[in-house]
Amino acid sequence: MAKIFRRIRQSLVSKNKFSKYLIYAIGEIILVVLGILIALQINNWNEQKNKEKKEDAYLNRLLVDLKNDKDYLALVHTRKNNKIKAANTIIKFSFVGDKDRIMSVIPSYLELTSWQTIIPNQNTFNELISSGSLNILQNDAIKNGLLQLDRNYKSLTDWEEVVKQDDYIGNFWTDRDEIDPYNYLAVNKPLIQALALENKITSQQKIAMQRQLSIDVDKTLKSYKFRTGVLSTRDDYVNQIPLIVSLKKDVDHLIQLIEKELLQKE
Repeated sequence: MAKIFRRIRQSLVSKNKFSKYLIYAIGEIILVVLGILIALQINNWNEQKNKEKKEDAYLNRLLVDLKNDKDYLALVHTRKNNKIKAANTIIKFSFVGDKDRIMSVIPSYLELTSWQTIIPNQNTFNELISSGSLNILQNDAIKNGLLQLDRNYKSLTDWEEVVKQDDYIGNFWTDRDEIDPYNYLAVNKPLIQALALENKITSQQKIAMQRQLSIDVDKTLKSYKFRTGVLSTRDDYVNQIPLIVSLKKDVDHLIQLIEKELLQKE
């Protein structure tokens, strides 16, 4: 093609047809510009398609994360309610409990003084933030929803860190050091079976372990530090419930938004 244009130019120049040559030269420039514009348009179109594919991939990954989060938050909600119930049981027992029935409160004691760290599933969101790719999401409602969800998660995890430091480490763990954990074997049949200790621990040993466990737990329940932890932790969990409910609603709303967005792209 370039050779043909060159021959036409040479022919017009040799025949001294300057006006026709000028018209031809302008036409050639226009063709070149049009070619460049078309090439740019094709390139932009390809880039847009690649961007859309990348956005779709992120949306699908976010959807998976959020659905996992929905199940996880339901579990966290249940755990918090169980700990509130455990605290209530301990408080009631402290006022009306019979010392001879102290073994009945041990499951609540173990429930309240155990610790489960909250770990949100935000792998895709964190990747979007760290790579500076959040703006690849064209739907502002989805972007704003993800940012709000992240803020609420931070509020919950920051709150949890305070509870861990003040109540669990400050009030519970010290008192738990006063209880021999081996004595829990006397009331934990599944653990005895898992460790194959059914024939290793005699009836007399179990009775002695239960007796000592009862004494230690009774002492712990009367500790001012432990009681402070029970009341404080209970209040913290009661106050966390609305935030967890809000997080569950945020996740549900984002799932709906992303599913709608992906449906429109089909």
